[in-house]
Amino acid sequence: MDRNQSKAPFWRFGSRSRIKAVDTLLHGRGEDAAENVQAVRHHRLHPHSALYEDAPTVWREPQSQPSLSARAIDEPHAHARAASHGWVWALFLGSLLFFLGVAAFSLYVWLGDRNAVSVRNVALSFDGPLTTGGGEEALFTLTLRNQNPMDLKNAVLTVEYPDGTRKPGDIATPLRTQRIPLGDVKPGDERVQQLRLLFFGNQNEVKEFRARVEYTIEGSRATYVKEASYTTTLTSSPIIVRMSAVSEVVSGQISEFLVEVVNNSEQTLRNLLAEVQLPPSVRFVGAEPSPGTGASLWRIAQLPPQAIFPIRLTLLPTGTEGEVRTFRVTVGEEHPDAPGTIVAAFGSLLWEVRLSSPFVRLAVEVNGQKDETVSVPAGSPAAFNITYHNTLPVSVYDLVIEARLRGEGFDKFSVEPEGQGFYDSTQNIVRWHPRDLPVLREIQPGGSGSVAFTITTLPPTRITTRAPRFFVAIHAQARRVLETQVPETLEAAVEREVRLATTPQLMQFTRYSDGPFTNTGPIPPKVDERTTYTITWRVVNPLNDLRKVRLSARLPSYVEWTGNIYPADASIRFNPVSGEVVWEAETIPAGSGVNRPAREVSFQVAIRPGASQVGNAPLLVSEVAGEATDAFTQSVIPLSAPPATTELKLDPAYSRTEGSKVGKVVP
Repeated sequence: MDRNQSKAPFWRFGSRSRIKAVDTLLHGRGEDAAENVQAVRHHRLHPHSALYEDAPTVWREPQSQPSLSARAIDEPHAHARAASHGWVWALFLGSLLFFLGVAAFSLYVWLGDRNAVSVRNVALSFDGPLTTGGGEEALFTLTLRNQNPMDLKNAVLTVEYPDGTRKPGDIATPLRTQRIPLGDVKPGDERVQQLRLLFFGNQNEVKEFRARVEYTIEGSRATYVKEASYTTTLTSSPIIVRMSAVSEVVSGQISEFLVEVVNNSEQTLRNLLAEVQLPPSVRFVGAEPSPGTGASLWRIAQLPPQAIFPIRLTLLPTGTEGEVRTFRVTVGEEHPDAPGTIVAAFGSLLWEVRLSSPFVRLAVEVNGQKDETVSVPAGSPAAFNITYHNTLPVSVYDLVIEARLRGEGFDKFSVEPEGQGFYDSTQNIVRWHPRDLPVLREIQPGGSGSVAFTITTLPPTRITTRAPRFFVAIHAQARRVLETQVPETLEAAVEREVRLATTPQLMQFTRYSDGPFTNTGPIPPKVDERTTYTITWRVVNPLNDLRKVRLSARLPSYVEWTGNIYPADASIRFNPVSGEVVWEAETIPAGSGVNRPAREVSFQVAIRPGASQVGNAPLLVSEVAGEATDAFTQSVIPLSAPPATTELKLDPAYSRTEGSKVGKVVP
């Protein structure tokens, strides 16, 4: 290459020349290479330079035709670029056609749907207040619009209402479902139905009611349904429940609670049901008025606007200090198909009470039993021992202890206080006063003592009620002097329930001449001759039902079990190995042997006396022993009867004297 030519900038050459020039510039040796690099390094373009004027403003290929080898290299790239551009155009055209197709189809469906019968062209909508007061009249509008090109035939509107919905002027009748015939609805027409309603329920309760329209169209047997729903929230309750009670009560002390049911609506409410749910360890003592069912339900026949229905509860909470007891009171509509159940609540209340310890701890024992409910056999004495203990760090003064008796089942003339106690028979109160008992004038911190009395329960023959029982409420009152020298009255109370248990009698006796079996053999029994006897077990139960009765006895080895029993379905078993006879009965009713037949079972045995038994009345059955459970007191009652011999003292064919003689074995 010419020296001068090599000094020209490399961009002035063709493609091959440029490549060669760059190679020479970068890899040349000697002075020429250095000059070339220096020339490039210091070369500047000026606006008036010829090079500046000749410089192209856009990139372009040289005018000269490339060589064959250059075309061979560039042609494949050109074909690839052309093919790429073709795919882009094809993709663009395809997307355009798809978009136009979807738009055309959507337009067709939209235009076609406007001319077709569809549930979507039936509008059913609610309009009304989002909130309403409980028991206040509210207006709701239900609108049906037909946007179909055909009539809606035999349209019927059905509205389903929530619990607690009523019509104004008829709040005694629950409104649950309403069917409203609309007839035929022409295209473009609408039906408007106004609903005037009363809602009863708790404050902030959401009431939702639903509506549906059923219709047919000409030429079709199908029934079409359109549905809608609406909710409104109660801002107030038609019933206000209040409880007047302290927030803290003494554990083991009888407390009074006042529940008030207030009609907060403008309507007279009828046939209400009030339910008081007591927490665990809170025992129902009494109420005014008395509950209609159990100890928790009160029926309110009528409650005018702003009227108050009071319920005074007497309760006995028990537990440890610091525990919380929660009461729940609910007032509402009684379920028509489930008496005693509230189907729609009109008002409710939760009330919490904290337990505290008493200033004087009272402990009561009845015949040695410390339970809150004890059982005493009817006709027997009940001994009460009352222990008091001062739990305060200071002395208490003038302690008065009273035991108030109420209920049936005790003989008021049998009450005997011990020590200096006094029984006021006009009020049924046993009282111990510091004026009569000096030890009660001051009880030191931690000091204790006791008082006692005895009472006799009524015998079964004087009891006229089922489930006989009585209550003893023990109340203690004293005073303490505060740091301000102001006396404060303190109280404590406990209560015990005494249930009277039945006193059943069991008898076992031998018969020969009568009974369910025909007996054979000589009377009196003879040596080496076989004689059969009937053994009868009889139970007399005067008071409460007996459950799970089980009696057993044994036969001596010389006595034969014949296998005859009566009644035939009686649960009597005999064990031939041990000789044990067992009778079990699920229930023996109260009054058996008193105002109804006694409960009896019989079985037959046989004996062949030996010579060693001459002059004696051989034993046939051992002593009977067993037990039964009193269904009312849940106490287990033992039963027993003497052994049975060959003596026939209760056989009607013999007198007691003759029956004794004919029972002795003769030669």
